[in-house]
Amino acid sequence: MKIPFWQKAKLFNTQTLEYTITRDFRPEHVKALGDTPIGVQTCDEKRLLVEGTVLLRLDIEQIPMIWQTIGDDFVQKIVRPTIQSRVRMIASRYSKNDISSTCRDQVEVEIKNELERIFFPRGIRVENVLLSDIRPE
Repeated sequence: MKIPFWQKAKLFNTQTLEYTITRDFRPEHVKALGDTPIGVQTCDEKRLLVEGTVLLRLDIEQIPMIWQTIGDDFVQKIVRPTIQSRVRMIASRYSKNDISSTCRDQVEVEIKNELERIFFPRGIRVENVLLSDIRPE
């Protein structure tokens, strides 16, 4: 229920949202759900570009809180900077070889856990983190 001329109805998607990190992303679309490859530095001081997908879902019970406290531009305010920061932080704990092959699944789990820790209180659920391409910068 809303008061006409005073309140506006806003639709939020409660389906799984695919936040894609890829070289095909166009940064000029600031409201788009995604990002360009994230530049990271490993513990052995190698520079890499990370691509992948983060599967997110808005908590239906907390959507009014998201709308009131963050607004509909939650991707550019919260999601994009947090994902960039946490991917860089987790990547800095591993060597190039570990991220690229031996510990890749562990890196995905750590990123997911770290994102959940930050997003959960804000009403955003992290369903999965999937790294697709890791290459030298």
